[in-house]
Amino acid sequence: MIVASIMQKLSQYYSFSEWLMCHRLVRYLHPSDEELRTAAGIPATSGRGRGKKHNQNGQLRDTTFTVPCNTEVTLTSVNVNATDLHHLQFYTEYKWLVDFAVCATFIYIITELYYWLTPYHSAEEFNLSLIWSLMVILFVFKIFWSLTVLYFVGDEGGERALCITFSFACLVVAMGILIVDESVLEFGLEEAYSNFTLGASLFLARQGIDSSGPASKITLKLILALWSAVIGGCFVFPGLRLAQMYNDAQKYCIDNFIIRMLLHVNFVAPLLVMLLWLKPVGREVFTKVQWGQYGILMSAEAFESFRLLLPLLLSVLRLCLTSVHMQAYLNLAHERIQLLRNEAGRIANIELQRKVARVFYYSSVVMLHYILPIILLLNIIFLLKTLGGLSWCSDSLCGQFSQYVPETSTPTVLAKLPEAIGSSLKDVSEQFHVALSSLKLVFTPVFFKGILSYALWWLCGVNFASQAFGLTYYSYFSEHR
Repeated sequence: MIVASIMQKLSQYYSFSEWLMCHRLVRYLHPSDEELRTAAGIPATSGRGRGKKHNQNGQLRDTTFTVPCNTEVTLTSVNVNATDLHHLQFYTEYKWLVDFAVCATFIYIITELYYWLTPYHSAEEFNLSLIWSLMVILFVFKIFWSLTVLYFVGDEGGERALCITFSFACLVVAMGILIVDESVLEFGLEEAYSNFTLGASLFLARQGIDSSGPASKITLKLILALWSAVIGGCFVFPGLRLAQMYNDAQKYCIDNFIIRMLLHVNFVAPLLVMLLWLKPVGREVFTKVQWGQYGILMSAEAFESFRLLLPLLLSVLRLCLTSVHMQAYLNLAHERIQLLRNEAGRIANIELQRKVARVFYYSSVVMLHYILPIILLLNIIFLLKTLGGLSWCSDSLCGQFSQYVPETSTPTVLAKLPEAIGSSLKDVSEQFHVALSSLKLVFTPVFFKGILSYALWWLCGVNFASQAFGLTYYSYFSEHR
């Protein structure tokens, strides 16, 4: 809490969210009425106006006029600054979430360093950084929900139909994925369910309740499939948007080979992460195949750490490429004017100005589409590492400097919960400790590892599928427009 208070004070002077939207970004200003009249050769007293407005003398003056679509209009570019952002749609939600996520990440890093220096405390103390990560995930889903609702309350039916279609497609695919054998996709769901059922049965028996388990295996997988469908509906438009920015960014980086390669790696990064959970491609290749004089590439423990570090590094890469993608989006204002020149007929001055102004006005929503999957993926990785009993560095690589990993054995003895709550603070603390210890033996690291591994894999899968669909659509659209 002390760290959070300090960072809240610092955010008033420096905001990472503002820096992310202002760093090296240029936006285009819409042309004024005078500039449009000059470019179209329309005199200032032209009678082409349709809308009228009272001036200071109470006389009517023309405010709306039309110009040829092929008018040569030059847009003025300016650097994006913090004062331009406050009126943007969803900017408040974006700024608050990103700054809160930065604060939560900083707290998680400090906590990890503390447990690394004092490894014996990790098994005795409750990790409060997990609360911060869970809060970030809840806030991400809240904003996802707010953005998705806009597609259902609007007049356009195409977005609503696309969300529903993609959600049902994800539901069907998820049900198929969840029945794949563990020898192909090694999420560990079977072991997670067995461990959870055994622990829950022993816990209920200890409390005097006769039960074979809280839920069947089909119920657990149905819940995961429904969650997968919700994620699919939320991720469809962020994936489409990223595909458009990726497609446009390549045009502006044609002379920069390094940036183009990083864009390609960033685009296929979710697919690379998915392959690590495909056992014949991931574990078999890295831990069992002999590579000549090099032998086996890594041990099983090192492979688990590698599956944590790779999506983490690729998420950092995507974060570093934010300015490249966002500038590609802001350049849409200039591209819209260029495409307008190929059309015949005339266009109203207000409509032309809106075509340019809407790009920047919608930029905070685009930034949310870009940054929300990154924040969600990072916090899922944090939860998987901590709750799943994994380590950032395996014993074979770090030796004595590796982190302490709690025991993940099958639960055997469970303490009985107290029947009444004591009045003293010491009694309350002891009862809370007993309850927390009992729950830890029900929700074991094996259970969390299986659930969160599937969640991480599915997030990458939906992200890549929506990106691939969007790239196919925009590539076809750019060839036929």
